Amino acid sequence: MKILHVHDKPFDLPANRTDAPGLTEDGGGVGIYLRQVAHGLRGRGCKIASVRLAADGADEQPVVNGQHRVRAFRYFYRRQSVAAFERIIRDERPDIVHLHSVFEGMHPLMLRRAARVARVVCTFHDVGPTCFWHTRIRPDGSLCTTPVGLRCVGRGCYRIGAMERATGDVARLLGHRFYLRMYQRLPVIVPSRYMHGLFVANGFRQDRLRVLPLFTRFEPEPSEAAPSDPPTILHVGRIEPEKGVVTMIDALALMADRSWRAVIVGKGTDLERAKGAARESGIEDRIEFVGHCNPDELAARYRSSSFAVIPSLVAESFGLVGVEAMSFARAVIAFRSGGVTEWLDDGANGFLARHGDTAHLALLMRRLLDDPALCRRLGTAGAAMVSARFTLDHHLDALVALYEAQTGDGARR
Repeated sequence: MKILHVHDKPFDLPANRTDAPGLTEDGGGVGIYLRQVAHGLRGRGCKIASVRLAADGADEQPVVNGQHRVRAFRYFYRRQSVAAFERIIRDERPDIVHLHSVFEGMHPLMLRRAARVARVVCTFHDVGPTCFWHTRIRPDGSLCTTPVGLRCVGRGCYRIGAMERATGDVARLLGHRFYLRMYQRLPVIVPSRYMHGLFVANGFRQDRLRVLPLFTRFEPEPSEAAPSDPPTILHVGRIEPEKGVVTMIDALALMADRSWRAVIVGKGTDLERAKGAARESGIEDRIEFVGHCNPDELAARYRSSSFAVIPSLVAESFGLVGVEAMSFARAVIAFRSGGVTEWLDDGANGFLARHGDTAHLALLMRRLLDDPALCRRLGTAGAAMVSARFTLDHHLDALVALYEAQTGDGARR
């Protein structure tokens, strides 16, 4: 079976690579996912090709490191891109064309060309298609529960600009709805039941949606956390307003009477505000901001931590960083929302705090600090869950079964 992966992330997925892909961060979460999946599929006898929908440079360099490139576009027809994609489909002759969160970058004519020779499936890795701002957060900070569309204008989430901008804003609104309808015809993979419900609410048929949980890139290490003095609280992720790092710092400030240190791994636009919150709370000397870590450094951070906190204020599509922490036998605390609730079993492998409740988050962190035995017990249970449910082999078993169902007798494009 030959699979052609189509993505729009800034990384290369060479067609003929046979060595292990490593754990490089290029391309973000989708890049990590695709490299691991492509390597695993090759190990199962599949042939792999890939297309990157690039913002620029694709016309001058249509192939880089064995990966095809096609100039991406949004909403408007671009004849050269359609022709280039058609040539790739004709030359590669894949059995499956697997789209990865490309959305507006995939013109309907490109999709039609692919469907002439292959079965087409799509994975949406995040909530982007169901929210103009990719957050599912309303202007008042509450989680959004309504489908994307005109109601976003009424709620103030999507504003139609002044006269000179209004045409473009309306076109984007209508174009988004058009693309949703286009993808509703395809088999769609999502990483959680939360995402499944979200896409059903946005017009997708349940029988065309498949929940396929993600996997950790790290091999599970079921060893208990080594005691540290003081205990180390770890956060890993982008430092953006919606990711709740400032909320976590505010919660840490409520525990100034306890002994602890915190390590915050990541970069983002909210970094200076987070550092300012730590200074204002008088706890800046207890918080280490370490920026970006390579995978080996990140693994070391997990191993040296006591437990991990995911303070995200958005409803995460899955919350993979928490599963990564569990693979190192670390308990996890997160806000109760989105796909996180499907692997974080409250009281069994960590704790779920009330959404956005700083005091409750502090209370749960305090509980783990005060009871190291409980912290270790929750971490051990988390590692067992990862081994049972969230490995690459589990993911590939389900993915290959889906591919085979699409290419088998009676499968429909």
